[in-house]
Amino acid sequence: MSCIGLLMKKFIGIKFSLIENSIIDHKEKPKYKFSYLDSLLLANYMNGSLYEKYGKHDPDFVPLHLMLRINLSVDNIDLIKHSMTNNIYAYWTNGCSEERHFVVDENVVINISLNVDKKEIWIKYTDKPTIRTKFEFT
Repeated sequence: MSCIGLLMKKFIGIKFSLIENSIIDHKEKPKYKFSYLDSLLLANYMNGSLYEKYGKHDPDFVPLHLMLRINLSVDNIDLIKHSMTNNIYAYWTNGCSEERHFVVDENVVINISLNVDKKEIWIKYTDKPTIRTKFEFT
């Protein structure tokens, strides 16, 4: 495993421990875990492909990497910006909720959502509702 991989594994373990051993209500813990771990890891895994699809076609677009510098107190986690204007073209929404959206040019393209009752995490493309992935957890 690479040094970055080992650091990420340690980072994930620390975040999980902080949430799991906190005084947060037991029913709320899955939402926090989803918001601050699961959906961020899924988003980060998808970022390379998302830049290929939505940003690489225009030489003025610059990729921004999710896990290199992340501030979890911001409303949006920027992924692609226009180099000439510094306007953000694509980003992930950020907040402590059971949904995270990938937005391109102010249109929601991907929805990652948590269903605690069914113990499922879904990734759905809004423009192609038949393309979706379900993850089950215990």
